[in-house]
Amino acid sequence: GQHSQENNFGELPAAKISGYVYEDAGNDGVRNSETAIAGVTITLTGTDDLGNSVTRTTTTDANGYYEFANLRAGTYTTSESQPAGYLDGKDTVGTTGGSNAVDDVLSAISLVDGQHSQENNFGELPPAKISGYVYEDIGNDGVRNSEPAIGGVTVTLNGTDDLGNPVTATCSADRSSRQAFTWSSTKATCVPALRISSFSPTQTIGVIRASRMRRA
Repeated sequence: GQHSQENNFGELPAAKISGYVYEDAGNDGVRNSETAIAGVTITLTGTDDLGNSVTRTTTTDANGYYEFANLRAGTYTTSESQPAGYLDGKDTVGTTGGSNAVDDVLSAISLVDGQHSQENNFGELPPAKISGYVYEDIGNDGVRNSEPAIGGVTVTLNGTDDLGNPVTATCSADRSSRQAFTWSSTKATCVPALRISSFSPTQTIGVIRASRMRRA
């Protein structure tokens, strides 16, 4: 007549971590309606509540969204592989807190059972670009129209980026395309991508000098 009661099975609700990779046009670390960046690799590392090491990877979807689901409680880190064609922007810790002290890394994300840490985001910056032409100003009026281009002229850029770093770069005139100088992430003959300046677009962000040429 014995009755063995309460032979129960307890289960834990899974936790998860999610966030976005996006083009932070405002460079303010706030994600709003800005452009998503798809195909970015995100890596999760950490230790769960049982002391087990955890390592997973995923990629952002068409909305720039990533998610690590079915996690046990624990402390985790998400790391971003810097996407090509962008400069590193501001990284923002999510709804459960953490640290963004290291670029492209959000660490010390603590989860309890069933918790969802959201908006662990990685902001990226589109590179800025300066370009122009060196040409024979026949009319001496400062207006470039169909006048002859001058190739092979060295142009130097000096300035300060938004992080306060000094920038110095040189570039030579492109004889084939007639474009005299351009600094961007896609011009292999010049310096890599430029960070945006902290000045407004109407102010001078640097000094551009071309080698002086005498007219024959």
